Amino acid sequence: MDIRFVLLSHRKHMVEEPDSYPGLPECLTETERMMFEEIRDGTHRNTRLEQERLSADHILNRLLFW
Repeated sequence: MDIRFVLLSHRKHMVEEPDSYPGLPECLTETERMMFEEIRDGTHRNTRLEQERLSADHILNRLLFW
């Protein structure tokens, strides 16, 4: 599943992130790195998506797929 789809489909669940982490986490895939940089650099208006805010349906579907 495309990480961008997950982020954008849960956009309404994103919360404010006044102080973004300035570094770059290690071991990210290229797509994850790009999404991290978009979020950090304000492309999504200084917000973040916490894993606790993912919809239960999304989590269940991903677990069943796995």
